[in-house]
Amino acid sequence: MQFPSNKVIPRYVIIGILFVGVAIAILAKATYTMTMERGYWTTVKDSSNNKIVTILPTRGNIYGDNGEVLAATVLEYDIYIDFLSYEKDSARNAKDQHKRDSVLNAKLDSVSEVLANVVKDKTAEEYKAHILQGREKGSKHFKLNGKKHINYTQYSQIRSLAKIRGFNFNAEHHIRRCYPYGNLAKRTIGRFFTGKDTAKYGLELGLDSILRGTPGKELKEKKYNSTINIPIKPVVNGCDVHTTINTVMQSIAEEALNEKLEELNAEYGLCILMEVATGDVKAITTLGKVGDGKYYPIQNWAVSQLLAPGSVFKPMSFLVAFNDDKIELNTPANAGNGTHMFYNREMRDASWRKGGAGMITVAEAIERSSNVAVSTTIDRLYRNDREAFVNGIYKLGVGEDLHLPIPGYAVPKIRPAKWSGTTLPWMSIGYETEIPPISTLTFYNGVANGGKMVRPRFVTSLTRNDEVVKEYPVTVIKERMAKPEAIAKIQECLSRVVKGKHATGKKARSTKFDIAGKTGTAQIWSKKGFQSEYIVSFAGYFPADKPKYSMIVCIKEGPGASGGGHCGPVFKKVAENVMALDLSKNYVMAADSVNSHQPSLAAGDLNAMERILSELNFKNDIVGMSDNNYNWGNCNYNGEEAILATENIVANTMPRVIGYGLRDAVYRLEEIGLRVKVKGVGRVSSQSIAPGSAIARGQEVILYLGKMRQEENDSSKTAQNSGNKNTPPQKDNKNGLKSAALAPSSPQKNGTRKG
Repeated sequence: MQFPSNKVIPRYVIIGILFVGVAIAILAKATYTMTMERGYWTTVKDSSNNKIVTILPTRGNIYGDNGEVLAATVLEYDIYIDFLSYEKDSARNAKDQHKRDSVLNAKLDSVSEVLANVVKDKTAEEYKAHILQGREKGSKHFKLNGKKHINYTQYSQIRSLAKIRGFNFNAEHHIRRCYPYGNLAKRTIGRFFTGKDTAKYGLELGLDSILRGTPGKELKEKKYNSTINIPIKPVVNGCDVHTTINTVMQSIAEEALNEKLEELNAEYGLCILMEVATGDVKAITTLGKVGDGKYYPIQNWAVSQLLAPGSVFKPMSFLVAFNDDKIELNTPANAGNGTHMFYNREMRDASWRKGGAGMITVAEAIERSSNVAVSTTIDRLYRNDREAFVNGIYKLGVGEDLHLPIPGYAVPKIRPAKWSGTTLPWMSIGYETEIPPISTLTFYNGVANGGKMVRPRFVTSLTRNDEVVKEYPVTVIKERMAKPEAIAKIQECLSRVVKGKHATGKKARSTKFDIAGKTGTAQIWSKKGFQSEYIVSFAGYFPADKPKYSMIVCIKEGPGASGGGHCGPVFKKVAENVMALDLSKNYVMAADSVNSHQPSLAAGDLNAMERILSELNFKNDIVGMSDNNYNWGNCNYNGEEAILATENIVANTMPRVIGYGLRDAVYRLEEIGLRVKVKGVGRVSSQSIAPGSAIARGQEVILYLGKMRQEENDSSKTAQNSGNKNTPPQKDNKNGLKSAALAPSSPQKNGTRKG
């Protein structure tokens, strides 16, 4: 049979053409994909295998002048457990789930115990019930800790649980800005909006870009079963900010101001403490009353509030005149009968009801704070050249923009918007102008500094990884505010305000050192009308002969306000406490050379006793002291030698703290898990749980201090006698050792002792 080529070959040709066509189509598509669609498929590849991630920088810390951490970024964690298997195959899932549940049942008690000991927000039984509840719900990602995050130390301890085979623990971290000193200098340091990574005010906002740093970028490229991190842009962590704030001085200022505000029931008050030579702001606080009647740092009025300065402006007025050689200290200034009419407006002195002060000198006008004497003098001198007076004020540096790193700070407004016949007289005594307290203090600091005005400094340097990135040197605004002789004259006036015969600032007077300054009382408008509210102040420096610090105190209150009477005592209290910080700590120099040298040491921390005795070069012998941070016991004396004897410590047993100072007693008892309540003042005289009794964590103990009510004393003695047969009363032993007189603690109002 002949092959039908004429039928078959055409078919093969058609099939061949089809194969060639398909091949050409495939090649064309491949070429199109590799060229025209290259970008698209590269993006798909990168999105599926490689990721470019942003690396967030670590925000810098804010430090006090002695290195105390005022603000820091910390990591906090939430701990989760996965109860359910993630296996997709049903058989393997069932097997894996059975294994997980078996491990959970076997290890539940030990895991609950660890969580209770580390997190300390629930008991072990509560954690056990919590975990079982999560398992019953079938949670895949069940949170173990409560609303409060755990810290890194707790997280590290809990990580050991992850080593238990069959338990799937994981953690999510959160970044939180913490402030170890609480509300201390809150408005200056700053805060963040709740739940946001956005600074709200203070240095946190003013230096946000410096603290925040610069984010980096990193390529996470998948290679087989691992991921390679390839840096694209390095991350730059934020700088640490070193401030001038002194935490001790800040605390002194806040406590003194708060005490006076509560006494006066005032609306708000502020206090700024500055170092004269450098302009370093050592303390700055503003406290305002809120709904509960207490005072909190709700605004930073110290730098943001434009106020009529009142009488603290009078030294500025006279300094202009001194500098222009128009007056001397003994130049007559007429206070008259305490009132004076400037055109159709009457000005009064505080003493107008007593008939005024009559003809006095310029120095007395400042000493008495006479409105009439100051205004008539300045009006007489500058009535025909008011611009000369205003320009003179500017030459002093009062109107300078201080360029503070705190957002919202105000710039003084000196030049009046409109002039009238009464403008100059009222301007000379602190009206018709608006000056923030920080600017007023800058003027007084310049006077204290011999006429050199320096800019208030809040930040001294920026560092990163302990290396200095930038320094902020002392900045001089005015090398010479006025002639040296003019500065000396105004210094004399300010000294007389505190110690003169007619001193309005006598309540700022200290018996320990001289203070110079000026009182101020400014009437302000309010919804109750004019003269119903006042801003009172006292601005000055100390010690007056060798100024080291300058300070301003302002209080807003109602009728009866007095700058000298209300702000002066705050100034004095802060000044004396600040100067006390500089007292010598050479205890040997303070030793009594006549009476007994045996120090009176309260029972308690032997390590502290040993340090004190060493400072005093007193011979001592340590019996049974370990290398622990704290050793507890008594100090006894054998002639000229001190014997420090440690107590036997028995676990879960109540120690004897009778004779302790309150601070040591509370620390020791809280350290072993007891809740402490205190009654009375002085040293511990008895305790509600007898020494040697069994105790449990969380148990409450009452400490009775000093002299108690008779019934409390009797009951506590009964408890001690019945429960502590092994602790006999102290008496002379056969070696002649006698218990030292025990010094009482220094009680505070709330029964606690400062550290």
